[in-house]
Amino acid sequence: MSRSRCELIVLAAGLCGVAACTSFSFPQSMSGAPGRLADRSSMAHIEAGTFEMGDNQGEPHEYPVHTVDLDAFLIDITEVTNEDYRACVDANVCRKVKEMDDPLFGGAKQPVVGVTWSDAFKYCKWVGKRLPTEAEWERAARGTEKRMYPFMGGYTEKKANLRGSADGFSYTAPVKSFPDGKNPDGLFDMAGNA
Repeated sequence: MSRSRCELIVLAAGLCGVAACTSFSFPQSMSGAPGRLADRSSMAHIEAGTFEMGDNQGEPHEYPVHTVDLDAFLIDITEVTNEDYRACVDANVCRKVKEMDDPLFGGAKQPVVGVTWSDAFKYCKWVGKRLPTEAEWERAARGTEKRMYPFMGGYTEKKANLRGSADGFSYTAPVKSFPDGKNPDGLFDMAGNA
């Protein structure tokens, strides 16, 4: 695979504006989101510390590599599903996206796609969280070991849903479909899927 590590990470985040929510203070949700959506047990704790962000061999927006110091934070262990996003739509807070009704992308446990940054912001706020910063997301995906992939070792079809159907899915896969691709922090689908 010839993609740079950051390009894979951008690919993973770029297609789905609400890949995950995060929170430092974990405020109450703004309008009665179901408790299971605001529950901390569905989040991973990322330790405070420094990491090297960027890739000098990547795309121009990925370099130069620079050291970033982050406070500890929590981040969802999976992408936001259609089922969870639909609860926000049903509460008249989030905008419905057409992909939710598409049989190829709209399964309850598939990640929501077709949302904008504003949609993702509203969803995270509704569940009492916030969107991760770019640095938080990259740290959560890459760790501090400068990994080429979010998971350990090289890419295989058992670790991520990328292009094609060799991994068993022609389009997005239900979250947690690739347990071999879980990263050391316990996060799923940090590369591929949505």
